[in-house]
Amino acid sequence: MNISVLLDDSVFGDKAYRKEIYEFIKRYTNWKITIFIPYNAIASCYVGKSAQAVLSQELLKEGLLNIVHVASVDVAAPSRIINKCLISEQVITELSMLKDIEVILFFGQSKHCHDYKGDDKLKVINSLYTELNSNIAKFARDGRYMDKLDTPSRKSPLPNEDLCKDYKCLQDRMCTGLAQNEKISIYIKVADEVLGRNGFLLDKLTSAKNKGAIRQIYHSKDKQLFASIDVEHGAIEIFDKDGRHIDEFTYTGVAQNKTDNTGKHDIII
Repeated sequence: MNISVLLDDSVFGDKAYRKEIYEFIKRYTNWKITIFIPYNAIASCYVGKSAQAVLSQELLKEGLLNIVHVASVDVAAPSRIINKCLISEQVITELSMLKDIEVILFFGQSKHCHDYKGDDKLKVINSLYTELNSNIAKFARDGRYMDKLDTPSRKSPLPNEDLCKDYKCLQDRMCTGLAQNEKISIYIKVADEVLGRNGFLLDKLTSAKNKGAIRQIYHSKDKQLFASIDVEHGAIEIFDKDGRHIDEFTYTGVAQNKTDNTGKHDIII
């Protein structure tokens, strides 16, 4: 896996958020965070050498430190599109050292509002647990980078509950003051993110077979489970491989004991 993981300098001043990032990395991935040494080789670009030293000690303690010696790399203009309004001089310099390697970059909370995703070789992670259309969901769907994700099963169809723990609160905030018909687009965006974080893929063929009240159908990678978005309540309906309704689930995978055995909620596979 030829990737490098970087922290934007907007992360340096937020120790609590750095801790969240470390816990996320250890729980779901095998990533290490790259630090370039010696610091003074690119000191003009760093927030401060002392900050980098503190960060290095943190990462060493967490078991997440990947050291790259500046003398071992050639500095060249990176062959990637860079948003210089959001990407700091520090990170631009680091990208120039990493050249064409794919990079995952964590933004600090002060930059989350910009919702910048990056490009083909630069994947930006904004809010860990409230970002929509996130690179985290894309990684889960593509089966790339996040090696420790749990796989959906009938017993636990939405197994990565910690990755989705804040989406109900986000949905409630986004829906405040809206009429029911105005909430539907929000339900779809939020549920799509949750399904993505659990590895479900949009199934266009099955969606086309179920036109009507059900707008989009998803399937697990092994196609043993199917899912749709409940646009009445902002939840997720789960079906077995034959399209039979199993139950309605919250975004954290809690069954609501609403199994429909009449066939009215079943889908065509």
